[in-house]
Amino acid sequence: MKVLHIETGRRLAGGPQQVVTLMKGLEAKGVDSTLLCPDDSAVAELARAAQLKVKRVPYKGEHDFSLIKAIKETAKDRHFDLMHAHSRRGADNYTAIVARRTKIPAILTRRVINVENNFIAGPKFRSFKKVVAVSEAVERSLKRQRVDSNLRTTIHDGIILQDYTEQYSREHLLEEFSLPENAFIMGNVGRFTENKGQLSLLEAFALFNKNYPQCHLILFGEGEMLDELIDFVKKHELTEQVHFAGFRKDMPKWYGALQVVVHTAMLEALSVALLEAGASGVPLIAYNNGGISEVIRHMHNGLLVQPGQIDQLADAVQRLLESRTLTKRLADNSKKTCAQNFSAERMVNQYHQLYSEILHTQRAMKA
Repeated sequence: MKVLHIETGRRLAGGPQQVVTLMKGLEAKGVDSTLLCPDDSAVAELARAAQLKVKRVPYKGEHDFSLIKAIKETAKDRHFDLMHAHSRRGADNYTAIVARRTKIPAILTRRVINVENNFIAGPKFRSFKKVVAVSEAVERSLKRQRVDSNLRTTIHDGIILQDYTEQYSREHLLEEFSLPENAFIMGNVGRFTENKGQLSLLEAFALFNKNYPQCHLILFGEGEMLDELIDFVKKHELTEQVHFAGFRKDMPKWYGALQVVVHTAMLEALSVALLEAGASGVPLIAYNNGGISEVIRHMHNGLLVQPGQIDQLADAVQRLLESRTLTKRLADNSKKTCAQNFSAERMVNQYHQLYSEILHTQRAMKA
């Protein structure tokens, strides 16, 4: 079985990382996989490091129609059995066009909840043999867009659990960020954007920091809102307690030293960061939207609060600050939940089965 994966995201966000995780798992099952991606994308380097096959192509953005030719020529010249589009930014539309022209079967993994214009999106979705939602929330959005039930299926993202067994110690974290011995350490992981909501987290932090001087917040990431976040920290005199860690390639090792991960995205299809934190045995706090409740069961492995409710967010953090028993219970359940429901092995097996079913049907139609 030969599969061409198309990913046009340039930044190393959760989606592109999932592509590499899937490809690694498929290779172990004997699937010959190749990644087609922009020549300047970070995911290309990650795939290369994982010793996966990569086809780099020039790509200027979602209005660059040259990607149609690149996908078509690669798929036909190398005799791929199936194409798998993993993102928007042109990958979905252009793979759909190639699928219609070449009759090579294709599937699409959908990672967003937003509803598109059905006049435009309808023909796109119908060009794929399956449209895979990464969460039930995404599946519901596809249903609202009247994507045929026979085309829809759900396969949750998954992570390689073994990648989260080797963790940095608490002492290493304290030394890295010059934190006191009694520090209660919160973490947030994600690109600094308006949707990721780090500003609301800082607003909540400002509400309780004077009563809990031992509480520290580490923001892992980078993005266009960095200056605004720094300005807020300075204005509210939080520079001693809020720390900007930047983007860390070794992020899997940092989770385990944190005492809670707070995820403040205003709308999220799922959240790879929450899966990673869960695999590391960290209690979770997040805004309840999109597919977040599929990861977090309130009071079981984390706490859910209403999006944008600063007081609720502050109260949730304070509950963990004041109850070691609750914190430990959530941490223990967090690891178990991730292992049971969000392993890479589970995800890979489901995609492999889906590929096999599509190709079996394809061969039967030709016979």
